[in-house]
Amino acid sequence: MGVLLLLLMGCGNSPSKESVLVATNEIDLSSSAPVMPFEPVEDALDLAPFEELIFALEEVRGAKRGSGEVLLRGDQLMLNRSLEQLELIGDVEVIRDEGQLSSELIRGWLSESGVLRLLEAVGDVRVVQGVRVGRGDWLQYDWMEQTVLLRGRASVADSGVILHGEQFSGRAGDAGRLVCEPNAWLEWDPLDEAQGGADVRARQAILNRSDGSVRFEGSVRVRGVYGALNCEKLMLQLKEVSELDWLRAESGVVFQYGDVMAKAEDMYYKLSQDTLTLRGLPRVMQGRSVVRADEIQVWPKARRVLCESHAKAVLFPDQATWQAMREELSSHE
Repeated sequence: MGVLLLLLMGCGNSPSKESVLVATNEIDLSSSAPVMPFEPVEDALDLAPFEELIFALEEVRGAKRGSGEVLLRGDQLMLNRSLEQLELIGDVEVIRDEGQLSSELIRGWLSESGVLRLLEAVGDVRVVQGVRVGRGDWLQYDWMEQTVLLRGRASVADSGVILHGEQFSGRAGDAGRLVCEPNAWLEWDPLDEAQGGADVRARQAILNRSDGSVRFEGSVRVRGVYGALNCEKLMLQLKEVSELDWLRAESGVVFQYGDVMAKAEDMYYKLSQDTLTLRGLPRVMQGRSVVRADEIQVWPKARRVLCESHAKAVLFPDQATWQAMREELSSHE
């Protein structure tokens, strides 16, 4: 991979006549002899030996990035060939076919042949790749392995979905996978766009562009105007433009929609059918009644419940169980 360095350098003008130091004799003002004006001094600077360098710099100034090349721009460049290292300072940009990177400072390490192999960006880091935009305070990019590490107030925005976290790691490219941890937080308008969107929080989130999925693990909490969901594992399957196709919650699932509350070990929700399926000792509570079965289907918007196989209904549950579920859903952990 070739490396093209664009150096914004200007060439100074030739010294003016006023700046040329002229040696003169002391003038005797008492003399009656007329004072003759100085003869004009010719500009003695010969630019002929520098014409080739000036021409080369002008070519560099107007250079264009070719396909497959990398363009580095900044206010100041320092290159240390002995250490195979370069440093760009001030409004730095790295532009390549796949996208671009900007920050306040970039350090790069070169191979023996001069190929860029590792980049470190510091301060107000911004990475653009198609519709995906990443931001953070520090980034390390392994050019040879195509791996990326983004830290410090980090976020990745992609088609209406914004994922925040303390650190992102993974492979670059549209088919790459990004792991966000710890304290992942997803802002997602399509999940409940009509009612102001929703957010998902967990200890870890994995964004996979290859199959359009987002997986959360560890103390998963989903909150929106529509209701709330708690579980230990959550999978979101996306369609094009980051629209939700279906979601699956597992392990310690507690769900609330309006005055309907449900509890199970496994929950599957298909958005197009507005159908929620509960398995694993499921129970659904509404008002003063509780229903249990091997499998329970809920249509939240239609406010309909179907219990199949070993169905059982209790009209007056104990208040302790009811209160415990409400407290769990009210937790802000």
